[in-house]
Formats: sequence, structure tokens, C-alpha cells
Amino acid sequence: MAKAEDKTKPFVAGATMVSAGGANGPIPIMTSDLDFTGKEGFLDREVKFARRWLTAKGVMLQEEQKNPVDVELESFFQNCKDGQKPRADLEVGLADSVAVILSNLAMDEGRKVYFNEIDKMGRGEAPKKA
Repeated sequence: MAKAEDKTKPFVAGATMVSAGGANGPIPIMTSDLDFTGKEGFLDREVKFARRWLTAKGVMLQEEQKNPVDVELESFFQNCKDGQKPRADLEVGLADSVAVILSNLAMDEGRKVYFNEIDKMGRGEAPKKA
């Protein structure tokens, strides 16, 4: 039960009460990717509304997009420091190179190319045309 003396005390708000509440967070800055141009379709407009609302509520943070090469270099140097295995190691790079080589071959020759053809490349054996 509250005492009669406590009921008569005036309530005093201060800066400590505001910051201790936790409701006030960083003020979101809406970047241009959430602006409405008027050329959006229905779904694009709804997604922008949802992203703006989630950003304003502090649920989602907007991040500036980074150059993928810069992200890869940052990751590489971080892995050099901490000794962890990189996300894109030698095997990932090799698989990517094989896919690029075979897709270029398919475009140049105008046919389907299969992944097992990489084993025959450079050995003088010409692949059979389908």
C-alpha cells in the first residue's frame, strides 16, 4: 500500500528518466532507397512502406551497400588476423572459375555444356556436339 505522503509528492522528470526508459533509440535516417518515386509497382511500394516502418521502429537498420570487392578484401585481411578459414577459399574460387569457363564455352558454341567437360579440356579431345 502506498503511504499518503508518497501520493502528495510531485513527480519530477529529468534527463536520467528519459534515457533510462530505453524507448528512445537512434533516430533513423531514411536513405534514398526508401523514397517513393511514383514509378513503383504495388508490391515494391508495399515493401518500401514495410521497410520504412520497420526502420522507424528500430527493428531494421539501414546499411549502406558496400562494394563486394572491398567486402572480400576486408574479410581476407580479417581472416589473416584471426586465422579462420575464409568464406571464399580455393575450392570456391575454382568452382566459380569452372562455371565461368563452361558458360563462356556454351555461349561461344551455342550448345549445352556439362560440368564433366572441364576434365577433357586442354587434352586435345574436342567435345561432341549435341
